[in-house]
Amino acid sequence: MDKKKEKVSKVKGDSSKFSKNKIFLGIFVLILLLLGIFVYFTFFNSPTIKNAYISKLSGNVEVDLGNGYQTAKLNQELFLNSKIRTNEGNAVIILQGKVVSIIEKSSEIEISSLESNNILLKQSSGRTWNKFKGILGVDNFEVQTPNAVASVRSTEFEVSFDQNGESYSIVVEGKVQFKDELNNEILLNPYEGAKTFNNTLQKFNLSKEDLERIKNKKQDVLEVYKNQRLEILNSNKIILNTIKKTYNLDDAQIKVFLDKIDNGELDARTLAEKSPIKISSIDTILEINDKIQIQLNEIKEIDTKINETIN
Repeated sequence: MDKKKEKVSKVKGDSSKFSKNKIFLGIFVLILLLLGIFVYFTFFNSPTIKNAYISKLSGNVEVDLGNGYQTAKLNQELFLNSKIRTNEGNAVIILQGKVVSIIEKSSEIEISSLESNNILLKQSSGRTWNKFKGILGVDNFEVQTPNAVASVRSTEFEVSFDQNGESYSIVVEGKVQFKDELNNEILLNPYEGAKTFNNTLQKFNLSKEDLERIKNKKQDVLEVYKNQRLEILNSNKIILNTIKKTYNLDDAQIKVFLDKIDNGELDARTLAEKSPIKISSIDTILEINDKIQIQLNEIKEIDTKINETIN
């Protein structure tokens, strides 16, 4: 009888050890699985970061990467000393992830500095619209024409160099230090413009046409931000699939979902706090959402100014 009890006890002990081993093995496998998911989405499924690239193209645009001008390609990476010539087309480039430069037709620019703390474009002809937000690590952004320099730390502005050899700058947001080749300087505030004329700098008031052009360019920048956000979502499947599953959305409904965030019907930060996924790409998306809101508010402000010029 004692032997039978001892045998049963031994079987139970072995069974208990086996169960514990299964639990430990299961935990170990789960840890490995989570570690694998983390490594995959951190190192293999993260979007490739480019210091400079073409985010939008239209019409005949060419790029010179050092071997002469060739037809530009969408999402083409750019480097220090890269040149862009728009001919009858236009292009949008992103620099260090924070500078948006819209290059209009018949323009030519060169990336003369692409350092993390200093970005410089040389504009030999045409017109560009530039949006720059000063951030940690990017201290200064300049656009140089043959006879003037527009230097900024956080602003949205236009630079043009016409066929008569005159440079113009118009400011919408922040402040721009506009300086000519004789070192004459003017500090431009929002909704102010200046031009080079007879070896001097002259301020001028913005016309209704200027304001309408500014509005169009701000809408272009808005679309750039929205496309950036969508690209990040599409390149991070774990975030995209979590959103789809949580809110029962298909691919076609994602844009509607994002529009609701932009219209204020949904609070992106509240949604992010409730999300089970916590990775840096979510913070990047939230940062872009903030830029979109600022851009939308500024477009409303320009509409008000356009109406004031009409009345």
